[in-house]
Amino acid sequence: MKGLSIVEADSLFPAEGVDAWIGRLRRVLPLYGNAFSVEESVGRRTALARFLGSRLFSNDTGCLVCIKETGIFPSCEHFDLFDTYRLGAGETRCLEDAPLQIFSPGEDAALISILCLIFYFSWNAEIASMDARWLITVSHDDWIEIRTYDIDRIEADDFGPSGILVPLGSV
Repeated sequence: MKGLSIVEADSLFPAEGVDAWIGRLRRVLPLYGNAFSVEESVGRRTALARFLGSRLFSNDTGCLVCIKETGIFPSCEHFDLFDTYRLGAGETRCLEDAPLQIFSPGEDAALISILCLIFYFSWNAEIASMDARWLITVSHDDWIEIRTYDIDRIEADDFGPSGILVPLGSV
């Protein structure tokens, strides 16, 4: 895992910049189902982070996590936990200075940890595979959207209403 500033992330996408790249993915990737609930249970949030981290992004290209907004529910946040985790990975800058994280193949555990913190702290985030085949939008309002061409990777296991992905409004 490596933290990135907006300028550093933009250099990965010189033709358009990171925000435009994510916006393009949002427009071109098909939406899988509708929105899905991020349930209140810490165990369910952890399971969802594991599902997303180990299933959706276990490829040869890695992924990019862009934390878009924090501070919506300050009582849910504990920046010392987040900053200490990133410091352990070698990132000394605060989230404001380096709001993106890039994960290389094989860094599933670090990705899952960051996703857990995003879910626990009720932050808005975008998670994109570097091969541009996945985009996950996470909302502070406890829902996610999945956009992908790889529908079979989701449906390979039973993650339906009784599983990890619970359609919004059915809980």
